Amino acid sequence: MQIIQSSEGQTLVDIAIEYCGDASKAMDIAILNGLDIDDVSIGQTLQVPDLVIDKKAIVTSLADGNIAPASAIETNDYADEWEQYYTTGLPESHE
Repeated sequence: MQIIQSSEGQTLVDIAIEYCGDASKAMDIAILNGLDIDDVSIGQTLQVPDLVIDKKAIVTSLADGNIAPASAIETNDYADEWEQYYTTGLPESHE
């Protein structure tokens, strides 16, 4: 069993992939922590089952790349660029 803190934009599925290597562990995490499947907040301390041994390569690869899946991030860093494209044409940096 591991104790972790959720990061911005992480869902339980993201956490299950990052720490267990298996998205299907999201429900296990929810049950372990008395949560609904979509009930996680930034910086929340959670109990997470140990990684699925045959998925260790996934967990290692994410950790080595310093990658934390966060599918619920709602920001769009390209909003201004896309607005410019649709109103005035392709930005010079992409020509």
